[in-house]
Amino acid sequence: MGCCKSSSIGKVAKTQTEVTPATQEEAAKLGVLLPDEEYCKIARRGKLLSEEVERLRELTDKKPARITAVSLAGDTIAEFDASVSAKVQQLENCICLSANIDTSSFDISLTYEGEVLSKLQKLCEVGVQPEQGVILNVVKSPKSPKVKNPALDRELFQEAWMGGGHLDTIQALLESNADPNGFTYSDGDRAIHVAAGRGHVDAVRLLLGARADANVRGVYGMTPMERCSQQSTTYWKGRHPRVQELLRQHAAVLKATANQR
Repeated sequence: MGCCKSSSIGKVAKTQTEVTPATQEEAAKLGVLLPDEEYCKIARRGKLLSEEVERLRELTDKKPARITAVSLAGDTIAEFDASVSAKVQQLENCICLSANIDTSSFDISLTYEGEVLSKLQKLCEVGVQPEQGVILNVVKSPKSPKVKNPALDRELFQEAWMGGGHLDTIQALLESNADPNGFTYSDGDRAIHVAAGRGHVDAVRLLLGARADANVRGVYGMTPMERCSQQSTTYWKGRHPRVQELLRQHAAVLKATANQR
């Protein structure tokens, strides 16, 4: 299990021949080495994953905290460096990718010094200092069956459509058991169609994590992939390569998971 940051990262950023292919896990691990605000600026500029990783390598925090994620059994399941300005949600994503936790079947929460951390908290807000060694306890639990709430499902669709960049609101709705597949607009669109069509890559990532159907057809029979691949017009918002890449990665993960069964 590799670390997020090591002495080799500086060399990789300088020597193109040493750059390894970018992966979603590497992007997540590099992402937590940046203050959340800086990471969001990079992640929302429409870059391909490889371009995003290259930029992240250049800007990583030089005095990060050292994170060790430990299961309830006491086993170390992930180790990486993280900026003290990174959000807990970023750390959870990093841990799930490192430990191969199936986020479609399990939820995780993190505790630090006996307190459960909110997904939107930053490490510095719970007292973590630069270059400090931190042990986070990981609580893994099966996802609870969702209780249908049509009003929340509709609100999630509206948020993805009208304000897809408001990630805190989308996250709060999903945590309140809003179902990304629960509301279908009269033209056939769901939340993932409108988020993908408008290029809201982080919103799409949250919806996929909540098991949104990436293959369902919406307006004019188009899938989310087709929605983010349209030529720009007054109505259509144009092509969004980062959303396309995210959807391809999601499809690859689903295929690999199915092959393992």
